[in-house]
Amino acid sequence: MASADWSSLPAELLSRIADCFLATNDLDYYMDFRAVCQSWRSATEDPKISPDRLFRPRHWVIIDRSFGGDKTYLWVNTATGRFVTKELPLLRDYWGSSTTPDGLLILMDNKLPYAVTLLNAFTGYGIRFAAPLPDQIM
Repeated sequence: MASADWSSLPAELLSRIADCFLATNDLDYYMDFRAVCQSWRSATEDPKISPDRLFRPRHWVIIDRSFGGDKTYLWVNTATGRFVTKELPLLRDYWGSSTTPDGLLILMDNKLPYAVTLLNAFTGYGIRFAAPLPDQIM
């Protein structure tokens, strides 16, 4: 019996599957889907370079910031009730974090001048603010 070559699925089918993940705000599934192979990545939009609102982690909130490890976060999707644990080793470069209502992380550098970054933890897309935090906030 011959095995299937999953990498040769039609791009239109792959795009439709990816759109289903985005429609339900399952960004972690979307990122895992893109990681399967080069042809699947090519058939889908790269959220790491796109500010598109489709890639915002709507309905995702952090429940616990140290669940299972120092930089591991427990998230819940308030629309579906699905839980996800996500390790974020890049947070070691930041002093503090908070979240926005949209599920984005607000991070502050752990070194002067304490620049602030907004990060989508599911896609890796981040926006670094040019201006550092004012001294009176520190």
